[in-house]
Amino acid sequence: MQTGLSSYFLWVKGRAWLSKYRQLYKGLRQQSAFLLDELCTIIGREMRPVFDNIQPDNRNVIWIPYGFLHQLPLHAARLSKRDGTDYYFFEKQASVYLPSWSCPSRKSLKGCSKVNEHFAFRAFSQEEDTYWKDVFDNTYWAVKPDATINDITDFAKNTINCAAKWLAVVCHGTADPVNPFKSKLELRNKGMSLLEFLRMNLNLLGTSVFWGACETDMTPNRPQPIDEHLSFAGICLTKGSAQVLGALWQSDKYFTGDLIESAVGQDTPLWQIIQERQKTWLTDAPNCFPEDEKLSYREQEKIEKLYYIAPFRVIGYPTNGSDTKLQGKEKEAAKS
Repeated sequence: MQTGLSSYFLWVKGRAWLSKYRQLYKGLRQQSAFLLDELCTIIGREMRPVFDNIQPDNRNVIWIPYGFLHQLPLHAARLSKRDGTDYYFFEKQASVYLPSWSCPSRKSLKGCSKVNEHFAFRAFSQEEDTYWKDVFDNTYWAVKPDATINDITDFAKNTINCAAKWLAVVCHGTADPVNPFKSKLELRNKGMSLLEFLRMNLNLLGTSVFWGACETDMTPNRPQPIDEHLSFAGICLTKGSAQVLGALWQSDKYFTGDLIESAVGQDTPLWQIIQERQKTWLTDAPNCFPEDEKLSYREQEKIEKLYYIAPFRVIGYPTNGSDTKLQGKEKEAAKS
């Protein structure tokens, strides 16, 4: 099903939440959670005909947004049951996003001898990096700490003939609200801008990518002359990635780490894993959460938890990283 949706209320609520989010200091941005919940309620109300058409079959959904809809967490729309209780869309159905139908199709990884290799780049303060050492402390990952743009450039050179199976980049990140090419990953030294990443000759054919940084899937507030999804997550698709995990806004390290640990080594598609974890997080903290904070998290209202749960989404295709064709129910999902 296709729909040409344009809603003034969606736009107003979206701008109101993003403005509040931007105004707050990074350590206090969770205070915008109530405006975020209002936005998700408006999404559910204004797009109710869309959700009503999807829900009878409980089909998983490919979202292909347009314009300002790129900024909205459609997967977190708040909907009402007939008995008056509310729920978020991801509690019932899984979502995957595409910037457009014209995204390049993936190619086979046949003949690639290094397909099982996992690469991670870390660039955090010593205190934060202690946590990430534990996340990547297993046999799956080849890890580069204190990563710079030169480290990623060198990695890109090694992918020319053979792409990796998994790539994770964990650091701080900031999206530019006006010029997306100035969005930045805070790697060591000078960091890496979106423009520098776009120009990088990096082969991600069939690679599953984790962006463990804030705002890696956030697009500019202002409309662009051409409807493009210019973010670190979106650019990965142009380089051949199969599925990309990014964040629409600030992402918490414990939730990001939980997703990485849940996904690596599994054949389950990322979009399915993220939905299962988001449903779990509504009632319980991630496994890696500090023990002394778990009880406090469990007692929070859903509205407060939503801020930490909903930024994550998958851009890509409704299959796992190694499959290049849509099969069975996934074909039906692609038609919705």
